Amino acid sequence: GKNWPAEKFAALARATVKRVPCAILLGPAEQQLKAFFEKRGCVVFASLELPVAAALIACAMAFVGNDSGLSHTAAALGVPGVALFGPTEPVRWAPLGQVAIIARAELAALDYDEVAASLMAILDKLNAQHGRFAPSYRVDCPSALT
Repeated sequence: GKNWPAEKFAALARATVKRVPCAILLGPAEQQLKAFFEKRGCVVFASLELPVAAALIACAMAFVGNDSGLSHTAAALGVPGVALFGPTEPVRWAPLGQVAIIARAELAALDYDEVAASLMAILDKLNAQHGRFAPSYRVDCPSALT
């Protein structure tokens, strides 16, 4: 399929939140997953208008996303991240920016460890550049989001 399994995203969020604040942002096609992520202890934002979603994304230190509009939004806002591609051709459709692309014909086969390592490499680079993990280096974000 085109999406990495929700179970793997939840596991990544639970591991990442041990290092930095983490949230799941659901696009229109994923609204039905809100309860799934909340039951697993994830902070979830859903049903956001695009300007609100973009403002939230602009506060992020990094992102991990499927081949979706939200991943393209993050890349366009200059947020470094990891975009996961299944059957869609990343050469043609990959977000432009500081984005690592991981592609598999079947995303369910994509190993959690590979995605986690790619995200942690981005966070380590940001830590080295900015001295600590702080979203405030990006934009003036509301304190409720940090």
